[in-house]
Amino acid sequence: MWARHLKANMTEEHSGQSDSAGTLGGALAVQQDQIRGLESTVVGLQGQIQSLAGQINQLTAMLNASQQAAAPAPPTPAPEPVVFPVTSPPDPQASSPAPEKFSGDSGDCGGFLFQCALVFNRSPRLFDQDDVKISFILRLLTGRALKWAETRFPNCQQFGCSFNEFISEFKTVFAAEVDEVQDSRRLLALRQRGRRVADFAIEFRTVAAAAGWEQRALKTVFFQALDESLKDELMRQQEPATLNEFIALAIRIDNRLRVRSRNRPVGPLASRPPPPERSFPRPVESPLPPPEPMQLGRVRLTPDEREKRMTSKLCLYCASAAHFIKNCPERPKE
Repeated sequence: MWARHLKANMTEEHSGQSDSAGTLGGALAVQQDQIRGLESTVVGLQGQIQSLAGQINQLTAMLNASQQAAAPAPPTPAPEPVVFPVTSPPDPQASSPAPEKFSGDSGDCGGFLFQCALVFNRSPRLFDQDDVKISFILRLLTGRALKWAETRFPNCQQFGCSFNEFISEFKTVFAAEVDEVQDSRRLLALRQRGRRVADFAIEFRTVAAAAGWEQRALKTVFFQALDESLKDELMRQQEPATLNEFIALAIRIDNRLRVRSRNRPVGPLASRPPPPERSFPRPVESPLPPPEPMQLGRVRLTPDEREKRMTSKLCLYCASAAHFIKNCPERPKE
C-alpha cells in the first residue's frame, strides 16, 4: 500500500514539471518570433529613412543650383547631410549660352530672335516672367539697336509692355518686310555657276523656304538652275519623286564627276596630222615704169631708188642736191 502511494505521488510530480517546461518553451518560441518580426520592421524602417534622406539631398542640391543661377553672388553653401549623401546630376536648365549681339541689321533680326527663343525654351524656370525676357534681349543689343532701346525704354525698371508686344514692336523696327514676289524672283534667278551642288543646295533651300512654292515646282526650278553638264547626267537617271531625293541624287552625281575630273590622267595630247598647206595664187606684178638712165654704163634706176631721190629732192641722174635733172651738167645733151 505504501509503495503504491509513493509511486503515484512521484509520477504526478514528474508530469507537472514536464508541463511547465513545455509551456516555458512555447513562450520563448513566441517571443523569438516577435523579436524576428520587430527586427524585420526595423530594417524596413531604416531603408525608408535612407531613401527619404537621399531624396532630401537631391532636392537640396537642385535648390542650390537654381539659387546660384538666379543670384549674382554665390549663396551660402547648405550643410552637408551626414547620412548617405547622394550626388545629383547637374541641372541642364541652370545655364544656357547667349546668342551673338544684335546691331540692328534687318537681315539678322529673325535669326537673333530665333536664338533667344531657344534660350527661353531651354530654361523656362529662369525666364518665367516677361520682364526677364525683355531684359535678356536688351542686354544683347549693340549699335543702332542699342540706341533705339535707350530711347524707347528710358526706365529700365518698368518696360510698360508685355513680351509679345515687345517682340511685335521689335520686328516692326528691325525686321525686313516679307516680300514673296521678290523671293520668287530671287529663286528663279539662282544659278549653280560651277559651284558644288551641296553648297548651291543650301542657298536654294533657304530662298525656297522664303518663297513658299510647291515641291514639284521647286524641283523643276532646281533642275533649271544646274549647270548643263550636270543636267545631261541627270537626264540619264530615273527622276526621283520628291525634291529632297532629287537634290540628293544631284549631289551624288556632282561629287562623282568632280572625283573623276581630279583622277583623270593628264597625258600628252594626241598627235594630229599637220593641216594641209594651202596654196595661194601669186599676185600679178604690175609693169614698172621705165627707169631713168644713169651715167655709169647707162644703168636704169630701180623704182625704190627713183622714189628715194624724188622724196629727197635729188637729181634723178647724178643724185646731186644742187640741181635737178633738167639742169644736170653731167647729163648728155643728146
